[in-house]
Amino acid sequence: MVLFDVETLLRWKGPPAGIPRVIAQLSRQFLQSRRIRFVTYSQRKHAFVFLNKGQKRVLASMLSAATPRDPGGMLSQEGDNLCDSKTVSRKDIFLGCGVPWGRRQYVDCLAKLKEETGCFVSYLIYDIIPVLLPQTYGSGLPAIFAEALVDLLWISDHIFAISENTKRDLQNFMQFNQIGSVAVTTVRLGDSPFLPVRQRAAAFSAAREYANGYVLTVGTIEARKNHRLLYEVWRRLSLSLKTKCPSLLIVGRKGWLTNDLVVQMKADPLVNRLIEIQSDVDDQRLESAYRNSLFTVYPSFYEGWGLPIAESLARGKFCLASNSSSMREIAGDLIEYFDPYSIDQAYAVISKYLRYPQILRRKEAQIRRRYRPRPWDMTASEFFRQFEGRGWIT
Repeated sequence: MVLFDVETLLRWKGPPAGIPRVIAQLSRQFLQSRRIRFVTYSQRKHAFVFLNKGQKRVLASMLSAATPRDPGGMLSQEGDNLCDSKTVSRKDIFLGCGVPWGRRQYVDCLAKLKEETGCFVSYLIYDIIPVLLPQTYGSGLPAIFAEALVDLLWISDHIFAISENTKRDLQNFMQFNQIGSVAVTTVRLGDSPFLPVRQRAAAFSAAREYANGYVLTVGTIEARKNHRLLYEVWRRLSLSLKTKCPSLLIVGRKGWLTNDLVVQMKADPLVNRLIEIQSDVDDQRLESAYRNSLFTVYPSFYEGWGLPIAESLARGKFCLASNSSSMREIAGDLIEYFDPYSIDQAYAVISKYLRYPQILRRKEAQIRRRYRPRPWDMTASEFFRQFEGRGWIT
């Protein structure tokens, strides 16, 4: 049996984004498996608890909706069926894919569960960027993150990483911190459309009109994602393209260290009518945003993977991305890259594809011919393939 922890997803408010969206996509697939039992962490009981049948039905209903909701609050109710030595054994696997950073009680509870039951612990780690780029996070978080990561690695029997780059970063981190050998396996995240085929046509008609179209960027508005570079590029584009300048659509919540930037974008007369921010976007609106865009851009300084790049390509949309970290793993030469620290370079490559649409069309044709979207059921199956291949489950 695999105990799949959905606590991070259940704590999330609004349409799932980022890590909660990954957990939501995996949950959709795992709901079909008899070898999965869903669990969550109960802070009140300081224990992991199983979701009961009613809660599982609510979760399934939420995950099948374009805008997930739990109107009765059933998923926030704590079940009585504890994960302990009576219900969990050394034959079972605890699979975590959430965010334990800064949650001392959660990590301690996981260590206790392993000690009492002998269960195998496998955790999916997305990145260790707070360790690598601490200046892009709030004060204190990098130290909290590093401490929790050390503890989690000591607890874990196996780690999944979402890219070869993250795998290398983790191995370097373990070597530096003298952590015993923990097997690290890469698993590629899915990027297939969020909606069933019958709902995708509606996504095209859901977009509002933009006079000159729009370029899309998806991701939390935080310092690491480098929205400031796009702000500076759009200031230049507004001067060079004048009335023909397209909009920049930013889809993402506000995050670390960006309040001043958002104020600037809204107050700047050069771009305040060109830059639009949309938060808490559901699956249908996000699908629409991708499919109706001119192309997408992803200027992040550093990533564990770069899921919006893959999602863009899976919808036949060209992407311009940073040349750092894991982002080259996703698409190779199908997309074009720029230095995330160079406004000049970013401006040059973005303006090229705005001024010469025939080049953009050729790139899109290459993507349609060569890119193979990754269905989420393949990602879900990869976890089981790894567990079975290593003899951890039968």
